[in-house]
Amino acid sequence: AVATDSQGQKSVTATISVVVEDTTPPTVQIAGPAAGSSVTPGETLDVRVVAQDNATLSSVRLEASGAASFSETRPVSPAASHFDTTFQVAIPVSATAAQTLVLTATAEDAAGNVSAIASLDLGVLDVNPPAVSLVVVGGATEVLRGGTLTVNVSASDDIGVSQLGFDAHGAFEQAGSTVLDPPQLSVASDFVITVPGTASLATPLTITGTAQDAAGNGTASAAASVTVLENAPPTVTVTAPAEGSQVVS
Repeated sequence: AVATDSQGQKSVTATISVVVEDTTPPTVQIAGPAAGSSVTPGETLDVRVVAQDNATLSSVRLEASGAASFSETRPVSPAASHFDTTFQVAIPVSATAAQTLVLTATAEDAAGNVSAIASLDLGVLDVNPPAVSLVVVGGATEVLRGGTLTVNVSASDDIGVSQLGFDAHGAFEQAGSTVLDPPQLSVASDFVITVPGTASLATPLTITGTAQDAAGNGTASAAASVTVLENAPPTVTVTAPAEGSQVVS
């Protein structure tokens, strides 16, 4: 600044330095994976985060919650206005399709300004088959040729059981199933097995319960074993009196 008096004389120039405070926050985005994609239990997911600032960035942070737990802050070194980095997020083997992986990213600049939160929600692929069990109704361990046998099959799944059934092999081959629409989280059903008259007597009948979920994951239960018996009429023998003997009237 310069002052001038009435005589036209000017003062010595006075100066002052002013520092303009940086109040502009950086921007951040999760550049990968793509929105709408899904993760697989047990995989290591690459998450690309890109940050930008009008001056210089100091750090970038990524957090994960839901299907996986993760938190890491990375310093930006050397100082830069643009930072592109990839984090590795481990997805637990125990992650299920009922969960969601929530990713959030933030960036901070050298002036302490923090960006708005960038977020991305990812689904988890269903790779887990239903849990299934089978019991022979009444605890039967034997069945006659031409007879019937009832088994109860039960199954549960975190997304939904879409098909339930049984498979019998050994003494004879037979299978049955029922489609569940809509899929059910837990279900049980009886199946009647008809034993053919030609069923093998030498080979046990092995029966397993089967189930499939809405994602197509299938599994079988532990097996039950039943013996097939001949359905022959009873026999009777007269042991007395002896053949050809006479009776006295």
